[in-house]
Amino acid sequence: MERPVISTRLGAEGLDVTPEVNILIADTPDQFVNHILLLLASPETANRLGTAGRQLVVEKYDWPLCLRRLESLYHRLLKNESHLANNLAQREPAAEA
Repeated sequence: MERPVISTRLGAEGLDVTPEVNILIADTPDQFVNHILLLLASPETANRLGTAGRQLVVEKYDWPLCLRRLESLYHRLLKNESHLANNLAQREPAAEA
C-alpha cells in the first residue's frame, strides 16, 4: 500500500529491512510518538519510506516469489526423503517368504 511502517525490532525480526530506509523502528512509546510526529510533519519522508517499503515487499516478499521458494524447498525435501527411503530399503534384509 506504499504506507510508511513503524515497528518494534521484534516485529521486524526476520525481515530484510533497513531502518530509516524502508521502515522506522520504535521500541518505546516515546519513539513511536516521535516517528509518528516526524511522518506527519514530513509527507516527503512518509512517501519515501512508503515507496521503499513497497519496493522491498515486491522484490523479496511477493506471494509468487515466496511460493516459488517454498515449492523449491518442498521439492528438495521430497527428493531427499525419496533418496533416504531408497537407501533404507537397500539396507533392510529381504523378508523371508
